[in-house]
Amino acid sequence: MEKTNVTRAEALELLRQGSEVTIPEGKTSIDSDAFKGTAITKVTIPAYVTEIGSGAFENCRELTSATISWRAAQSLRVNPYLVVNQIGYGVFADSGLKSVTITEGVEHIGEAMFSGCTELVEVKLPESLKSISYYAFMSCVALESITIPQGVTEIGEKAFYGCESLKKIVIPDSVTRIWDEAFASCAALTDVNILWGLTDFGVGVFNDSGFSLGEKEVYEIIAAGRENSVAKVRRKLNLQENIDAYERLLLLGIPSAREMHRDINKVYNATIYGHWIVYISNNNIYCVREDGTGKKCLKKSVHNFWLEDDWVCFDVFTGNLIVKDPYGQGDIYETKTKRVRLPEN
Repeated sequence: MEKTNVTRAEALELLRQGSEVTIPEGKTSIDSDAFKGTAITKVTIPAYVTEIGSGAFENCRELTSATISWRAAQSLRVNPYLVVNQIGYGVFADSGLKSVTITEGVEHIGEAMFSGCTELVEVKLPESLKSISYYAFMSCVALESITIPQGVTEIGEKAFYGCESLKKIVIPDSVTRIWDEAFASCAALTDVNILWGLTDFGVGVFNDSGFSLGEKEVYEIIAAGRENSVAKVRRKLNLQENIDAYERLLLLGIPSAREMHRDINKVYNATIYGHWIVYISNNNIYCVREDGTGKKCLKKSVHNFWLEDDWVCFDVFTGNLIVKDPYGQGDIYETKTKRVRLPEN
């Protein structure tokens, strides 16, 4: 039976055929250290590769370009007690990479994957990406810019630590967690845009960089992220449907709709489901038929809602304090999702 892994011996055989390597079809894994320290100059890793070992291309100083399409997960739970990493540690660490293209479908960048790639200047990340693991781009000192796609939820510890040339970063609102020192020691980093999705913010995220956040700003970022149900609801509701719902509420003469309709930030507070218009008024959820009949209060004292089939879902405060606000901006409390069914048409 033909082996499905690229061993060290097979890697050297591939290099005898040329320094530019495409992992052959039928090979679904690459052994640890398989190409380590070799004279490979370019590599293409297709989607049929699902596992890659630690240091597979480590210290390949002549390797300047990599195209990555693998479908390896960062980790795979084999059973309730065993989790196996499918992307090894430091796959391209200390290599001579100058450009990296990671294609659509790839969801994870592994631990220390590109750490110490001191000549890396161009990185293209896919919209499918979900996480950037710890040390992923640590000490990539030539990297000046990188676009973190919408959809990434987590940036690992020291992911960009010591990227001395990095000047600007945008953190999309899909990112909920940034781990310790993720952008520390980035001396040129002065332009940072955080789009209010964060619920966990590590220690010293921007330590010794050109950008700094005080304790109060960090608290406000976390508070905005944890209480930003608006972003959550906007992803679940269709904006045009929200606008149509408010226009119908205005035609029905519902007073609360008039003021809210003028504020685009509150449009998410209404939508249409079947013959029902569901909306928030004075922090209460109401439903009313399109002809104005059957108005009913579904839930009092809420600040958001979204629909799942004929269920109206909403967040309520549990009373458990998460963070005590030392600045008088309002404490943060844990929320729990509940739901109530719409009346039958």
